[in-house]
Amino acid sequence: MMIYLKAAALLALLLIAAALVLFGLAYVIVAFDLPSGLFPVFIAIAAASIGLYMMILGELRKREKSHATQRVSP
Repeated sequence: MMIYLKAAALLALLLIAAALVLFGLAYVIVAFDLPSGLFPVFIAIAAASIGLYMMILGELRKREKSHATQRVSP
């Protein structure tokens, strides 16, 4: 189960990277006054990706903490 969570965290990091690239493209579009209605979509993708990554990291920390306490218990 931990492998799936770590893979999901990696996927979320890739989504964040992709969202940042899209955000950069949107910035170029806005900077050169090109028409684009996708700017809010890029920001929403970035926010959702970061939220997903933080949620997965929280779950990983919780599982590692419970796994560590199980090892110490006799």
